[in-house]
Amino acid sequence: MLKVHLYGGFNCCRHALPVMREQGYGRIINIVSSAGLRGNFGQANYGAAKAGLMGLTFVIAVEHMKGNAEGKYSITANALAPGRA
Repeated sequence: MLKVHLYGGFNCCRHALPVMREQGYGRIINIVSSAGLRGNFGQANYGAAKAGLMGLTFVIAVEHMKGNAEGKYSITANALAPGRA
């Protein structure tokens, strides 16, 4: 679970962010799950991996937004949590 749902997102971001920093612009969109945001019976491993990806997305957003301490990147990071209507 961790290798696919957390490390997969981490590795994509790890390779994309240097390119985005160099160009001064970029967009990160990670797919998370309600199992990670609210929990779901019997899905502790999946929920933990998706919650970790949500945390990673928050940190990327804070570290790379324009107006941070360095103030030189226009990179946004968002998480999409699909669910029932």
